[in-house]
Amino acid sequence: MGATANTGGNKKFYKVVGLKKGTEKIWISENVKDESGKWVNQGEFNALSGYFKSISFGEYEYEGEKKKNLVITLVENGNEFCLSGNFNNLFKGVLNSLSGSGSLGFIEISVGINKGGYPSGWVKNSGERTNWALSVDEQNALCKIYKDDNGKFLSKDDSKLIDKLIELCGKIEPAEGNELNSIGNATNPYEGDVAADLPKEKETVMESDDPDDLPF
Repeated sequence: MGATANTGGNKKFYKVVGLKKGTEKIWISENVKDESGKWVNQGEFNALSGYFKSISFGEYEYEGEKKKNLVITLVENGNEFCLSGNFNNLFKGVLNSLSGSGSLGFIEISVGINKGGYPSGWVKNSGERTNWALSVDEQNALCKIYKDDNGKFLSKDDSKLIDKLIELCGKIEPAEGNELNSIGNATNPYEGDVAADLPKEKETVMESDDPDDLPF
């Protein structure tokens, strides 16, 4: 099931659910406020679609650590769908796919579990699957893997890859007939009282036992 705006003039907020290690299901859910004013997830969608409008990047603090986040905004019939996330493997893949097209029109972002058992995102631009801007080798060259003396994975520094993806997103151009495109750098991409209490989450990244086997 895909979420697509059809009526009204609303700005709606979405997130990807199911990114934790060992998950068997992943979906896109809408962030809405319940009667108490608390943000909750509502609905399960495997895709979000609309005309590409913008990608905004920012930073927030979680448990004393600074985290980078992003918001991808799609528009249809005057309605805005804002998909937010941090720089986990899924969203790095989505940004790499968006950047690979050069120009963007009607976009569909879908999520699911890939053949390796990891959460993944796929992008279609005007009905066609997009290519990556960076190959696996180019991505790995921008990452530094730390292992112990026995060769066991300890951690990974992908800050250069993230910076490169942000740079590439800044070069995205609107496709012919899509004048909605804009690239922004918003510390807080949400407006009004939504900005104050939109939930911020700890980064969740599913890693392979051998990170060299993954593109990110």
